[in-house]
Amino acid sequence: MSNVLIASIKADFKQRIRQSSFVITLLVMALLTVLFFPAPSADYQTLVINGYRGIYNSAWIGICLASLNITLLPIICFYLVKNTINNDRRLLVSELIAATPVSKIHYLFAKWLVSVIVLTVIMTVMIAISVLMQLYFGESYVINLWQIIWPQMVFVFPLLLAIASIALLFETVPWLRGGLGNVAYFFIWVTTLVKLVASGSGISVIHTQIQQDIATLYPQTASNSSISIGTSLSENEVSTFVWHGASISSDIFTDILPILFASVAFLVIAIILFDRFTHSGAAVSKTSNHFVDKKLSLIGTTCDVLFKKVTNISAFTRQVRLELLLLIKGLSKYWYIAIIGLNIAQILVPLATLSQAVIPLSWLMCVLILSPIGVRSYLNNTDSLLSYCNFSINKQALSVISAAILLLLLTTSGGLVRLLMTGELLIVAQIFIATFFISSLAFFCASLTNTNRTFEVIYPALWYLGPLHAALYLDYFGVNSQLSWQANMPLYFLGIAILLFMIGLLKSHRNYAVS
Repeated sequence: MSNVLIASIKADFKQRIRQSSFVITLLVMALLTVLFFPAPSADYQTLVINGYRGIYNSAWIGICLASLNITLLPIICFYLVKNTINNDRRLLVSELIAATPVSKIHYLFAKWLVSVIVLTVIMTVMIAISVLMQLYFGESYVINLWQIIWPQMVFVFPLLLAIASIALLFETVPWLRGGLGNVAYFFIWVTTLVKLVASGSGISVIHTQIQQDIATLYPQTASNSSISIGTSLSENEVSTFVWHGASISSDIFTDILPILFASVAFLVIAIILFDRFTHSGAAVSKTSNHFVDKKLSLIGTTCDVLFKKVTNISAFTRQVRLELLLLIKGLSKYWYIAIIGLNIAQILVPLATLSQAVIPLSWLMCVLILSPIGVRSYLNNTDSLLSYCNFSINKQALSVISAAILLLLLTTSGGLVRLLMTGELLIVAQIFIATFFISSLAFFCASLTNTNRTFEVIYPALWYLGPLHAALYLDYFGVNSQLSWQANMPLYFLGIAILLFMIGLLKSHRNYAVS
Protein backbone atom coordinates (compact mmCIF):
# COMPACT_ATOMS: atom_id res chain seq x y z
CA MET A 1 0.00 0.00 0.00
CA SER A 2 2.93 2.33 0.67
CA ASN A 3 4.09 1.91 -2.94
CA VAL A 4 0.60 2.77 -4.14
CA LEU A 5 0.57 5.84 -1.90
CA ILE A 6 3.96 7.03 -3.16
CA ALA A 7 2.90 6.49 -6.77
CA SER A 8 -0.31 8.42 -6.14
CA ILE A 9 1.63 11.33 -4.60
CA LYS A 10 4.05 11.46 -7.53
CA ALA A 11 1.30 11.35 -10.14
CA ASP A 12 -0.78 14.00 -8.39
CA PHE A 13 2.21 16.30 -7.92
CA LYS A 14 3.18 16.06 -11.60
CA GLN A 15 -0.40 16.76 -12.62
CA ARG A 16 -0.63 19.82 -10.37
CA ILE A 17 2.60 21.50 -11.41
CA ARG A 18 1.62 21.12 -15.06
CA GLN A 19 -1.54 23.14 -14.54
CA SER A 20 -1.54 26.74 -15.73
CA SER A 21 -2.96 27.85 -12.37
CA PHE A 22 0.23 26.68 -10.63
CA VAL A 23 2.47 28.54 -13.05
CA ILE A 24 0.36 31.69 -12.80
CA THR A 25 0.34 31.53 -9.00
CA LEU A 26 4.10 31.03 -8.97
CA LEU A 27 4.61 34.11 -11.16
CA VAL A 28 2.18 36.17 -9.07
CA MET A 29 3.91 35.24 -5.83
CA ALA A 30 7.31 35.99 -7.38
CA LEU A 31 6.04 39.43 -8.37
CA LEU A 32 4.56 40.01 -4.93
CA THR A 33 7.87 39.07 -3.33
CA VAL A 34 9.55 41.82 -5.35
CA LEU A 35 6.83 44.26 -4.26
CA PHE A 36 7.24 43.13 -0.64
CA PHE A 37 10.61 44.87 -0.59
CA PRO A 38 10.26 48.34 -2.10
CA ALA A 39 13.29 50.48 -2.86
CA PRO A 40 14.48 52.74 -0.02
CA SER A 41 13.36 55.72 -2.10
CA ALA A 42 9.87 54.30 -2.81
CA ASP A 43 6.78 56.15 -1.57
CA TYR A 44 5.61 53.11 0.43
CA GLN A 45 7.04 50.53 2.79
CA THR A 46 5.63 47.13 3.71
CA LEU A 47 6.61 46.56 7.35
CA VAL A 48 7.03 49.62 9.58
CA ILE A 49 7.26 49.32 13.38
CA ASN A 50 7.11 52.46 15.52
CA GLY A 51 8.04 54.53 12.48
CA TYR A 52 11.13 52.46 11.65
CA ARG A 53 12.05 49.70 9.25
CA GLY A 54 15.14 47.56 9.37
CA ILE A 55 17.75 47.77 6.68
CA TYR A 56 17.49 44.98 4.14
CA ASN A 57 19.68 42.44 5.87
CA SER A 58 18.82 38.74 6.17
CA ALA A 59 17.15 39.12 9.57
CA TRP A 60 14.79 41.87 8.42
CA ILE A 61 14.16 40.21 5.05
CA GLY A 62 13.13 37.00 6.80
CA ILE A 63 10.72 38.54 9.31
CA CYS A 64 9.27 40.93 6.74
CA LEU A 65 8.63 38.09 4.28
CA ALA A 66 7.01 36.00 7.03
CA SER A 67 4.76 38.89 8.15
CA LEU A 68 3.51 39.48 4.62
CA ASN A 69 3.14 35.77 3.82
CA ILE A 70 0.88 35.34 6.84
CA THR A 71 -1.28 38.10 5.40
CA LEU A 72 -1.51 37.01 1.76
CA LEU A 73 -0.81 33.28 1.47
CA PRO A 74 -4.05 32.16 3.17
CA ILE A 75 -6.16 33.80 0.46
CA ILE A 76 -3.99 33.06 -2.59
CA CYS A 77 -2.87 29.51 -1.84
CA PHE A 78 -6.28 28.28 -0.71
CA TYR A 79 -7.74 28.76 -4.17
CA LEU A 80 -4.72 27.12 -5.74
CA VAL A 81 -5.15 23.82 -3.87
CA LYS A 82 -8.95 23.79 -3.55
CA ASN A 83 -9.57 21.83 -6.71
CA THR A 84 -7.79 18.54 -6.31
CA ILE A 85 -10.79 16.30 -5.59
CA ASN A 86 -13.02 18.27 -7.96
CA ASN A 87 -10.50 17.69 -10.75
CA ASP A 88 -10.90 13.96 -10.31
CA ARG A 89 -14.66 14.41 -10.54
CA ARG A 90 -14.43 16.69 -13.60
CA LEU A 91 -11.99 14.38 -15.41
CA LEU A 92 -14.37 11.46 -14.78
CA VAL A 93 -11.78 9.35 -12.94
CA SER A 94 -13.56 9.41 -9.59
CA GLU A 95 -15.38 6.15 -10.29
CA LEU A 96 -12.09 4.47 -11.21
CA ILE A 97 -10.55 5.64 -7.94
CA ALA A 98 -13.57 4.39 -6.00
CA ALA A 99 -13.11 0.96 -7.60
CA THR A 100 -9.48 0.67 -6.46
CA PRO A 101 -8.43 -0.73 -3.05
CA VAL A 102 -7.00 2.67 -2.02
CA SER A 103 -8.75 3.73 1.18
CA LYS A 104 -10.11 7.20 1.65
CA ILE A 105 -7.50 7.85 4.36
CA HIS A 106 -4.66 7.13 1.93
CA TYR A 107 -6.38 9.04 -0.86
CA LEU A 108 -7.01 12.20 1.18
CA PHE A 109 -3.66 12.05 2.94
CA ALA A 110 -1.93 11.89 -0.46
CA LYS A 111 -3.97 14.86 -1.68
CA TRP A 112 -3.18 16.83 1.48
CA LEU A 113 0.53 16.01 1.30
CA VAL A 114 0.77 17.07 -2.35
CA SER A 115 -0.97 20.35 -1.51
CA VAL A 116 1.59 20.95 1.24
CA ILE A 117 4.44 20.17 -1.16
CA VAL A 118 3.04 22.52 -3.82
CA LEU A 119 2.66 25.34 -1.30
CA THR A 120 6.15 24.66 0.04
CA VAL A 121 7.54 25.00 -3.48
CA ILE A 122 5.92 28.43 -3.73
CA MET A 123 7.35 29.44 -0.35
CA THR A 124 10.80 28.23 -1.43
CA VAL A 125 10.70 30.31 -4.59
CA MET A 126 9.76 33.36 -2.53
CA ILE A 127 12.71 32.73 -0.21
CA ALA A 128 15.08 32.54 -3.19
CA ILE A 129 13.74 35.79 -4.65
CA SER A 130 14.04 37.54 -1.28
CA VAL A 131 17.75 36.65 -1.21
CA LEU A 132 18.14 38.25 -4.63
CA MET A 133 16.29 41.34 -3.40
CA GLN A 134 18.72 41.71 -0.50
CA LEU A 135 21.65 41.59 -2.90
CA TYR A 136 19.92 43.96 -5.31
CA PHE A 137 19.37 46.75 -2.77
CA GLY A 138 22.80 46.24 -1.26
CA GLU A 139 22.06 47.58 2.21
CA SER A 140 23.74 44.41 3.47
CA TYR A 141 25.61 41.89 1.34
CA VAL A 142 25.99 39.36 4.15
CA ILE A 143 23.57 36.49 3.40
CA ASN A 144 22.42 34.44 6.38
CA LEU A 145 20.03 31.84 4.97
CA TRP A 146 19.01 30.63 8.41
CA GLN A 147 17.75 34.11 9.35
CA ILE A 148 15.55 34.11 6.25
CA ILE A 149 14.37 30.50 6.39
CA TRP A 150 13.49 29.98 10.05
CA PRO A 151 10.67 32.59 10.19
CA GLN A 152 9.08 30.90 7.17
CA MET A 153 9.34 27.45 8.76
CA VAL A 154 8.09 28.57 12.18
CA PHE A 155 5.36 31.08 11.23
CA VAL A 156 4.38 30.37 7.61
CA PHE A 157 4.75 26.59 7.20
CA PRO A 158 2.17 25.71 9.93
CA LEU A 159 -0.20 28.05 8.14
CA LEU A 160 0.38 26.16 4.89
CA LEU A 161 -0.52 22.91 6.65
CA ALA A 162 -3.77 24.49 7.84
CA ILE A 163 -4.57 25.91 4.38
CA ALA A 164 -4.14 22.47 2.78
CA SER A 165 -6.41 20.90 5.42
CA ILE A 166 -9.10 23.59 5.12
CA ALA A 167 -9.11 23.32 1.31
CA LEU A 168 -9.54 19.55 1.57
CA LEU A 169 -12.33 19.97 4.12
CA PHE A 170 -14.17 22.40 1.85
CA GLU A 171 -14.00 19.88 -0.99
CA THR A 172 -15.53 17.12 1.14
CA VAL A 173 -18.52 19.23 2.24
CA PRO A 174 -21.01 19.28 -0.67
CA TRP A 175 -22.31 22.82 -0.17
CA LEU A 176 -18.76 24.22 0.26
CA ARG A 177 -17.34 22.29 -2.66
CA GLY A 178 -18.25 24.84 -5.33
CA GLY A 179 -18.53 28.58 -5.65
CA LEU A 180 -20.31 29.10 -2.34
CA GLY A 181 -17.25 27.77 -0.54
CA ASN A 182 -14.97 30.09 -2.53
CA VAL A 183 -16.98 33.16 -1.51
CA ALA A 184 -17.43 31.97 2.07
CA TYR A 185 -13.70 31.43 2.52
CA PHE A 186 -12.93 34.96 1.35
CA PHE A 187 -15.08 36.47 4.07
CA ILE A 188 -13.68 34.05 6.64
CA TRP A 189 -10.21 35.23 5.66
CA VAL A 190 -11.21 38.90 5.91
CA THR A 191 -12.80 38.53 9.33
CA THR A 192 -9.96 36.49 10.88
CA LEU A 193 -6.94 38.13 9.24
CA VAL A 194 -6.26 40.82 11.86
CA LYS A 195 -6.52 38.38 14.74
CA LEU A 196 -4.26 35.90 12.95
CA VAL A 197 -1.51 38.45 12.34
CA ALA A 198 -1.83 39.86 15.86
CA SER A 199 -1.68 36.66 17.87
CA GLY A 200 -2.64 33.50 16.02
CA SER A 201 0.65 32.87 14.25
CA GLY A 202 3.20 33.66 16.95
CA ILE A 203 4.81 36.40 14.92
CA SER A 204 3.46 39.02 17.33
CA VAL A 205 6.17 37.88 19.76
CA ILE A 206 8.82 38.89 17.23
CA HIS A 207 7.08 42.22 16.55
CA THR A 208 7.19 42.91 20.29
CA GLN A 209 10.90 42.11 20.38
CA ILE A 210 11.52 44.52 17.50
CA GLN A 211 9.60 47.25 19.33
CA GLN A 212 11.77 46.69 22.39
CA ASP A 213 14.95 46.82 20.29
CA ILE A 214 13.82 50.10 18.70
CA ALA A 215 12.98 51.56 22.12
CA THR A 216 16.46 50.61 23.32
CA LEU A 217 18.13 52.32 20.36
CA TYR A 218 15.76 55.29 20.29
CA PRO A 219 14.28 55.96 23.76
CA GLN A 220 11.97 58.67 22.39
CA THR A 221 9.92 55.91 20.68
CA ALA A 222 9.29 53.98 23.90
CA SER A 223 5.77 55.38 24.20
CA ASN A 224 4.89 54.40 20.62
CA SER A 225 3.28 51.10 19.74
CA SER A 226 2.44 50.86 16.06
CA ILE A 227 2.88 48.06 13.55
CA SER A 228 1.97 48.79 9.93
CA ILE A 229 1.91 46.12 7.26
CA GLY A 230 1.80 48.26 4.13
CA THR A 231 2.04 52.02 4.65
CA SER A 232 2.30 55.12 2.49
CA LEU A 233 5.06 57.63 3.04
CA SER A 234 3.08 60.65 1.85
CA GLU A 235 2.83 62.06 5.37
CA ASN A 236 5.51 60.50 7.59
CA GLU A 237 9.07 59.62 6.69
CA VAL A 238 10.30 56.19 7.76
CA SER A 239 13.73 55.90 9.37
CA THR A 240 15.92 52.81 9.21
CA PHE A 241 17.88 50.89 11.82
CA VAL A 242 20.00 47.76 11.93
CA TRP A 243 18.15 44.76 13.33
CA HIS A 244 20.28 41.71 14.05
CA GLY A 245 17.48 39.19 14.48
CA ALA A 246 15.15 37.77 17.09
CA SER A 247 15.65 35.35 19.90
CA ILE A 248 13.52 32.23 19.59
CA SER A 249 11.46 31.64 22.74
CA SER A 250 8.88 29.11 23.89
CA ASP A 251 6.14 31.75 23.53
CA ILE A 252 6.47 31.53 19.76
CA PHE A 253 5.74 27.79 19.68
CA THR A 254 2.93 28.17 22.18
CA ASP A 255 1.19 30.62 19.85
CA ILE A 256 1.48 28.41 16.76
CA LEU A 257 0.18 25.25 18.48
CA PRO A 258 -3.51 26.12 17.80
CA ILE A 259 -2.79 26.34 14.07
CA LEU A 260 -1.06 22.95 14.10
CA PHE A 261 -3.90 21.36 16.05
CA ALA A 262 -6.44 22.98 13.72
CA SER A 263 -4.69 21.60 10.63
CA VAL A 264 -4.83 18.07 12.08
CA ALA A 265 -8.46 18.49 13.15
CA PHE A 266 -9.57 19.77 9.73
CA LEU A 267 -7.80 16.89 8.00
CA VAL A 268 -9.44 14.31 10.29
CA ILE A 269 -12.89 15.88 9.75
CA ALA A 270 -12.31 15.85 5.98
CA ILE A 271 -11.46 12.14 6.11
CA ILE A 272 -14.60 11.43 8.14
CA LEU A 273 -16.87 13.41 5.79
CA PHE A 274 -15.39 12.16 2.51
CA ASP A 275 -17.77 9.75 0.77
CA ARG A 276 -15.05 8.18 -1.45
CA PHE A 277 -17.06 9.11 -4.56
CA THR A 278 -20.01 6.93 -3.62
CA HIS A 279 -23.22 8.25 -5.14
CA SER A 280 -26.70 7.64 -3.94
CA GLY A 281 -29.42 6.90 -6.40
CA ALA A 282 -31.17 9.64 -8.21
CA ALA A 283 -33.37 11.58 -5.90
CA VAL A 284 -37.04 11.18 -6.51
CA SER A 285 -38.57 14.52 -7.26
CA LYS A 286 -41.45 15.45 -5.08
CA THR A 287 -44.13 17.95 -5.89
CA SER A 288 -44.23 20.59 -3.20
CA ASN A 289 -47.52 22.08 -2.09
CA HIS A 290 -45.88 24.72 0.02
CA PHE A 291 -47.54 28.14 -0.21
CA VAL A 292 -44.25 29.93 -0.93
CA ASP A 293 -43.33 27.47 -3.67
CA LYS A 294 -46.66 27.98 -5.36
CA LYS A 295 -46.39 31.75 -5.25
CA LEU A 296 -42.82 31.75 -6.56
CA SER A 297 -43.81 29.40 -9.37
CA LEU A 298 -46.73 31.66 -10.29
CA ILE A 299 -44.53 34.77 -10.28
CA GLY A 300 -41.87 33.00 -12.36
CA THR A 301 -44.38 31.77 -14.92
CA THR A 302 -45.96 35.20 -15.25
CA CYS A 303 -42.60 36.93 -15.64
CA ASP A 304 -41.47 34.38 -18.23
CA VAL A 305 -44.64 34.88 -20.30
CA LEU A 306 -44.20 38.65 -20.23
CA PHE A 307 -40.49 38.41 -20.94
CA LYS A 308 -41.11 36.04 -23.86
CA LYS A 309 -43.46 38.59 -25.44
CA VAL A 310 -41.00 41.42 -24.96
CA THR A 311 -38.06 39.49 -26.40
CA ASN A 312 -39.91 37.92 -29.30
CA ILE A 313 -38.88 40.74 -31.62
CA SER A 314 -35.61 39.35 -33.02
CA ALA A 315 -33.35 36.32 -32.90
CA PHE A 316 -30.86 38.18 -30.71
CA THR A 317 -33.38 39.13 -28.02
CA ARG A 318 -34.70 35.57 -27.99
CA GLN A 319 -31.13 34.33 -27.48
CA VAL A 320 -30.71 36.80 -24.61
CA ARG A 321 -33.82 35.36 -22.98
CA LEU A 322 -32.49 31.82 -23.33
CA GLU A 323 -29.10 32.86 -21.86
CA LEU A 324 -30.90 34.44 -18.92
CA LEU A 325 -32.88 31.25 -18.34
CA LEU A 326 -29.60 29.31 -18.35
CA LEU A 327 -28.18 31.68 -15.75
CA ILE A 328 -31.06 31.28 -13.32
CA LYS A 329 -31.69 27.59 -13.98
CA GLY A 330 -31.62 25.53 -10.81
CA LEU A 331 -31.44 28.44 -8.38
CA SER A 332 -32.79 27.84 -4.91
CA LYS A 333 -36.10 29.36 -3.90
CA TYR A 334 -34.27 31.04 -1.04
CA TRP A 335 -32.24 33.04 -3.55
CA TYR A 336 -35.45 34.38 -5.11
CA ILE A 337 -36.88 35.19 -1.68
CA ALA A 338 -33.68 37.06 -0.76
CA ILE A 339 -33.71 39.05 -4.01
CA ILE A 340 -37.37 39.98 -3.54
CA GLY A 341 -36.58 41.11 0.00
CA LEU A 342 -33.61 43.19 -1.21
CA ASN A 343 -35.75 44.84 -3.89
CA ILE A 344 -38.30 45.80 -1.26
CA ALA A 345 -35.49 47.18 0.90
CA GLN A 346 -34.23 49.22 -2.06
CA ILE A 347 -37.50 51.12 -2.04
CA LEU A 348 -37.62 51.74 1.71
CA VAL A 349 -34.08 52.33 2.99
CA PRO A 350 -32.36 55.76 3.01
CA LEU A 351 -30.55 56.73 -0.18
CA ALA A 352 -27.09 56.45 1.40
CA THR A 353 -27.83 52.91 2.63
CA LEU A 354 -29.25 52.04 -0.79
CA SER A 355 -26.02 52.99 -2.58
CA GLN A 356 -23.51 51.74 -0.05
CA ALA A 357 -25.10 48.51 1.13
CA VAL A 358 -28.31 47.25 -0.47
CA ILE A 359 -27.48 47.56 -4.18
CA PRO A 360 -23.92 46.15 -3.79
CA LEU A 361 -25.31 43.30 -1.69
CA SER A 362 -27.85 42.52 -4.42
CA TRP A 363 -25.01 42.23 -6.92
CA LEU A 364 -22.96 40.06 -4.57
CA MET A 365 -25.87 37.60 -4.53
CA CYS A 366 -25.17 37.00 -8.24
CA VAL A 367 -21.47 36.19 -8.02
CA LEU A 368 -21.96 32.41 -8.27
CA ILE A 369 -24.44 32.81 -11.11
CA LEU A 370 -22.17 34.99 -13.23
CA SER A 371 -18.84 33.26 -12.57
CA PRO A 372 -19.18 30.57 -15.31
CA ILE A 373 -20.65 32.75 -18.08
CA GLY A 374 -17.52 32.62 -20.25
CA VAL A 375 -16.59 29.01 -19.59
CA ARG A 376 -19.89 27.13 -19.33
CA SER A 377 -19.21 24.93 -22.36
CA TYR A 378 -15.77 23.99 -20.97
CA LEU A 379 -17.14 23.10 -17.54
CA ASN A 380 -19.94 21.04 -19.10
CA ASN A 381 -17.59 19.30 -21.57
CA THR A 382 -19.57 20.53 -24.58
CA ASP A 383 -16.73 22.32 -26.41
CA SER A 384 -16.47 19.60 -29.04
CA LEU A 385 -20.21 19.76 -29.72
CA LEU A 386 -20.18 23.53 -30.15
CA SER A 387 -17.25 23.32 -32.53
CA TYR A 388 -19.53 21.53 -35.02
CA CYS A 389 -22.25 24.17 -34.76
CA ASN A 390 -22.43 27.12 -37.12
CA PHE A 391 -22.87 30.03 -34.74
CA SER A 392 -21.31 33.44 -34.23
CA ILE A 393 -19.05 33.70 -31.19
CA ASN A 394 -19.46 37.48 -31.19
CA LYS A 395 -23.24 37.18 -31.13
CA GLN A 396 -23.16 34.57 -28.41
CA ALA A 397 -20.79 36.67 -26.28
CA LEU A 398 -23.00 39.74 -26.67
CA SER A 399 -26.06 37.74 -25.70
CA VAL A 400 -24.27 36.31 -22.64
CA ILE A 401 -23.14 39.77 -21.50
CA SER A 402 -26.60 41.19 -22.15
CA ALA A 403 -28.23 38.43 -20.11
CA ALA A 404 -25.78 39.02 -17.24
CA ILE A 405 -26.46 42.77 -17.29
CA LEU A 406 -30.17 42.12 -17.39
CA LEU A 407 -29.94 39.79 -14.39
CA LEU A 408 -28.04 42.41 -12.36
CA LEU A 409 -30.55 45.09 -13.33
CA LEU A 410 -33.44 42.85 -12.28
CA THR A 411 -31.86 42.35 -8.85
CA THR A 412 -31.80 46.14 -8.42
CA SER A 413 -35.11 46.91 -10.13
CA GLY A 414 -36.62 48.36 -6.93
CA GLY A 415 -33.74 50.79 -6.58
CA LEU A 416 -33.84 51.70 -10.27
CA VAL A 417 -37.53 52.60 -10.12
CA ARG A 418 -36.96 54.69 -7.00
CA LEU A 419 -33.94 56.51 -8.47
CA LEU A 420 -35.76 57.25 -11.72
CA MET A 421 -38.77 58.63 -9.85
CA THR A 422 -36.55 60.89 -7.70
CA GLY A 423 -34.50 62.09 -10.67
CA GLU A 424 -31.16 60.59 -9.57
CA LEU A 425 -30.07 60.04 -13.16
CA LEU A 426 -26.34 60.07 -12.46
CA ILE A 427 -26.69 57.16 -10.03
CA VAL A 428 -28.84 55.32 -12.60
CA ALA A 429 -26.05 55.79 -15.15
CA GLN A 430 -23.59 54.44 -12.59
CA ILE A 431 -25.75 51.35 -12.09
CA PHE A 432 -25.72 50.59 -15.82
CA ILE A 433 -21.95 51.11 -16.01
CA ALA A 434 -21.37 48.98 -12.91
CA THR A 435 -23.51 46.10 -14.22
CA PHE A 436 -21.61 46.19 -17.52
CA PHE A 437 -18.31 46.20 -15.65
CA ILE A 438 -19.30 43.27 -13.40
CA SER A 439 -20.53 41.21 -16.36
CA SER A 440 -17.42 41.97 -18.43
CA LEU A 441 -15.18 41.08 -15.50
CA ALA A 442 -16.94 37.73 -15.07
CA PHE A 443 -16.71 37.02 -18.80
CA PHE A 444 -13.04 38.03 -18.89
CA CYS A 445 -12.04 35.96 -15.84
CA ALA A 446 -13.79 32.82 -17.04
CA SER A 447 -12.58 33.10 -20.64
CA LEU A 448 -8.99 33.80 -19.67
CA THR A 449 -8.54 31.12 -17.00
CA ASN A 450 -11.09 28.47 -18.05
CA THR A 451 -12.45 28.32 -14.52
CA ASN A 452 -15.23 30.00 -12.60
CA ARG A 453 -13.12 30.30 -9.44
CA THR A 454 -11.19 33.35 -10.64
CA PHE A 455 -14.22 35.63 -10.64
CA GLU A 456 -15.45 34.12 -7.38
CA VAL A 457 -12.18 35.26 -5.79
CA ILE A 458 -11.60 38.61 -7.50
CA TYR A 459 -15.11 40.04 -7.36
CA PRO A 460 -15.73 39.63 -3.59
CA ALA A 461 -12.33 41.26 -2.94
CA LEU A 462 -13.19 44.13 -5.28
CA TRP A 463 -16.66 44.39 -3.73
CA TYR A 464 -15.18 44.46 -0.23
CA LEU A 465 -12.56 47.12 -1.02
CA GLY A 466 -14.70 49.14 -3.42
CA PRO A 467 -18.39 49.81 -2.65
CA LEU A 468 -18.31 48.45 0.89
CA HIS A 469 -15.39 50.66 1.97
CA ALA A 470 -15.94 53.38 -0.65
CA ALA A 471 -12.33 53.26 -1.89
CA LEU A 472 -12.51 55.77 -4.72
CA TYR A 473 -10.21 54.07 -7.23
CA LEU A 474 -11.66 50.60 -6.63
CA ASP A 475 -15.31 51.59 -6.28
CA TYR A 476 -16.73 50.45 -9.61
CA PHE A 477 -20.21 51.61 -8.52
CA GLY A 478 -19.35 55.00 -7.04
CA VAL A 479 -20.95 55.01 -3.59
CA ASN A 480 -20.06 58.69 -3.26
CA SER A 481 -21.63 59.64 -6.58
CA GLN A 482 -20.52 63.26 -6.71
CA LEU A 483 -16.89 62.53 -5.81
CA SER A 484 -16.85 59.58 -8.21
CA TRP A 485 -18.01 61.70 -11.14
CA GLN A 486 -15.55 64.45 -10.27
CA ALA A 487 -12.74 61.92 -10.56
CA ASN A 488 -14.30 60.49 -13.78
CA MET A 489 -14.29 57.01 -12.22
CA PRO A 490 -17.51 55.82 -13.95
CA LEU A 491 -15.95 56.64 -17.33
CA TYR A 492 -12.74 54.85 -16.41
CA PHE A 493 -14.65 51.76 -15.35
CA LEU A 494 -16.69 51.91 -18.55
CA GLY A 495 -13.46 51.88 -20.55
CA ILE A 496 -12.08 49.03 -18.44
CA ALA A 497 -15.31 47.07 -18.96
CA ILE A 498 -15.05 47.45 -22.74
CA LEU A 499 -11.41 46.37 -22.65
CA LEU A 500 -12.16 43.32 -20.49
CA PHE A 501 -14.98 42.28 -22.80
CA MET A 502 -12.78 42.60 -25.90
CA ILE A 503 -9.96 40.56 -24.33
CA GLY A 504 -12.44 37.90 -23.22
CA LEU A 505 -13.90 37.83 -26.71
CA LEU A 506 -10.47 37.34 -28.30
CA LYS A 507 -9.72 34.51 -25.86
CA SER A 508 -13.07 32.90 -26.70
CA HIS A 509 -12.19 33.01 -30.40
CA ARG A 510 -8.86 31.32 -29.66
CA ASN A 511 -10.49 28.64 -27.51
CA TYR A 512 -13.06 27.98 -30.23
CA ALA A 513 -10.34 27.70 -32.89
CA VAL A 514 -8.38 25.21 -30.76
CA SER A 515 -11.44 23.06 -30.04
